[in-house]
Amino acid sequence: MRPTNHLNYKSYSGKVEFSEEDAVFYGKVVGIKSLVSFEGKSVATLTEDFRSAIDEYLAFCAENSYEPEKPFEATVLKTT
Repeated sequence: MRPTNHLNYKSYSGKVEFSEEDAVFYGKVVGIKSLVSFEGKSVATLTEDFRSAIDEYLAFCAENSYEPEKPFEATVLKTT
């Protein structure tokens, strides 16, 4: 299995980094304009916080009648 620095949940992707100084994993959801961040001291807590952040973002949008942003997917343009 290849190591990764991304988490995926409900079609959202989060980029993960590590702060050696703070001994914590942290990241943000990529592909949307809204800032949705997460962190954890272990992979388990990081994953839990990532999923909670997505669920909270979607709940906030629903409660406030906002359309949640759909993650941007890059497309490759062909040149002829």
